[in-house]
This record gives sequence, structure tokens and C-alpha cells, in this order.
Amino acid sequence: MILPNSLRGDFNWWKDHIGISVNPIIKNDYFIEIFSDASLTGWGAVCGNKRARGFRKREECVFHINYLELLSSFFALKCFTNDLMDCSLLLRLDNTTAISYINKMGGIQHTLLSDLSKEIWQWCESRNLWIFAS
Repeated sequence: MILPNSLRGDFNWWKDHIGISVNPIIKNDYFIEIFSDASLTGWGAVCGNKRARGFRKREECVFHINYLELLSSFFALKCFTNDLMDCSLLLRLDNTTAISYINKMGGIQHTLLSDLSKEIWQWCESRNLWIFAS
């Protein structure tokens, strides 16, 4: 079987992590819950009594709303969990595509979405954070 170069990085990650990666079917105890939302002009997020928001950069305005929702969830993660390690987080999103790409650690239909979701997971993995989106 010949593996395309574009898939080698993913394959090697799974090969190295297959024995230690788990995805529980149900998890009810999350350390924090983050709500995030996106629009074409900006983004916002809430975690407990803390709030974060920002305006879109001009170069971001060309992206589809699905990408912007993923990007906003990443901004929210960075705002509220930058100093956290070794815990589980619940992301509340209103975009089913973004939810799917986060929970499945990527996808095959949209390269931009898959690349961004992988970047989110790598950022979380470096902090031993487990995220679930709903």
C-alpha cells in the first residue's frame, strides 16, 4: 500500500498514539465549560463569569463561517485555558460542522477545517487537555 505524503504525518501520529489515546463514550465531569460563537465581523466567548471577544482581521473575513466557528473556538481555548493542564474541557458551539471536526480530530471533506482542527488538538495535546464539543 502506498501512503500519500499528505497523510504520512497523520499516520505517524496514530501509530505513535494508538496505545495511549482514548475517547470515552460519555464524560460528565468537565473542569470547565466554554461557550463560543462566531460571526463574519468578530467572535465572542464566555467561561463562567469571564468573557472574551474580538474583531475579525481583514484576511479572516474571506473564510466560510464553519472555519470562523472553529477559529473562534480556538481563540476561546487560548483565552480561558492557556494556564491549564491535565483536564477535560467542554466546548459549547452552535455550528455542527465545527463540532464534528473537533470531536473527530479532523475530517476528509474540507482541508482547511481539518488542518485547523488538528492545530487545535495539537495545542491541547501539548497541555494534556481533552476537549469535547457539543
